[in-house]
Amino acid sequence: MWRSLVISWFVLMYWRSGIQAAEIRCNRPNEHYECGSSCQTTCAKLGTACPIVNNRCKDDCYCNENYARDANGTCIPEAQCPQNSTRTRRTRQVLQCNRPNEHYECGSSCQTTCATLGTACPIVNIRCKDDCYCNENYARDANGTCIPEAQCPPKSTRVATTRRRSCPSNSRRTGRSSK
Repeated sequence: MWRSLVISWFVLMYWRSGIQAAEIRCNRPNEHYECGSSCQTTCAKLGTACPIVNNRCKDDCYCNENYARDANGTCIPEAQCPQNSTRTRRTRQVLQCNRPNEHYECGSSCQTTCATLGTACPIVNIRCKDDCYCNENYARDANGTCIPEAQCPPKSTRVATTRRRSCPSNSRRTGRSSK
């Protein structure tokens, strides 16, 4: 009996290995994301934040920017969503960062400052932080201005380290900055 079960299992695995995962194709105005948000933008939920912390990717079709799913699941322009007196319009606020700052949609919970150079951020990123961050090799001084790390006041205990901010694979670095 065990032998027939083992043989059946191998036959099943061999058969399944020949099946390719179906590629998700999205019709406009949808876009395919392999690692998208757990919440879809819907007319009913405009103006509300997604209550789900993204700890798993969702391979799915998502409405393009400024579109939302109606009650039938179709992506329509947000302006065409039925009006609801209890709903507030979602406004996407874009940070304007001054050089040498750079905008990140999903940055670290810790800013690089002259006082913390050489130390690791003790906060584990659970959620993205939309903020202005100093460019690489820059740090905030005591006044909050980004200056080259070489111009930070000397610290006898400072250890040179290489730091890189990392974002989840489903986030975008906008690179927007004002001059």
